[in-house]
Amino acid sequence: PEFYLTGSDVFFYVSGARNDKGSVTPGVSVFAGDVVMSGSFYQGFGLDTKGGNYCHNEGRETSTVGGIYAHAEGYKSKASAYASHAEGQETKAATNGSHAEGLSTSTTANASYSHAEGYGTIASASYQHVQGTYNQTSSTALMIVGDGNWLARHNILEIYTGKVVVSGSAYIADG
Repeated sequence: PEFYLTGSDVFFYVSGARNDKGSVTPGVSVFAGDVVMSGSFYQGFGLDTKGGNYCHNEGRETSTVGGIYAHAEGYKSKASAYASHAEGQETKAATNGSHAEGLSTSTTANASYSHAEGYGTIASASYQHVQGTYNQTSSTALMIVGDGNWLARHNILEIYTGKVVVSGSAYIADG
């Protein structure tokens, strides 16, 4: 048993072993009947951190600390606000209703109800949608398609209220 994990604040401890389910090695703990929990639930050995109400984590080193109805999945993904969702690798959804997916994507300060997807994208305004790779941030664009790289952020398309900005040539089809 891993009694070294317990402290003076532990009231009830159940022993088991990791990765024994489905094997011939006894190490699985079973609770029969209803299991009811009140308060916070912490799982893993500091890898996944779940804090907040009605949150869900899956993957490795995911976190929903501070979230309510938050969901984080993948590797090092973090959803830390009301109804936020982060999925992929090193994604971060940090504001209410925000969604980040892909690789190294994030929704940042003042970006409530925004969405960032792709690789290295950042949604930095509320209700903003960003996709592609390494976009330049904008506090007023409604939608951004990035086509930059880790050395230079760049946007190929930006949509604002009443204005569309295309970087490079644009072809408009007839009909």
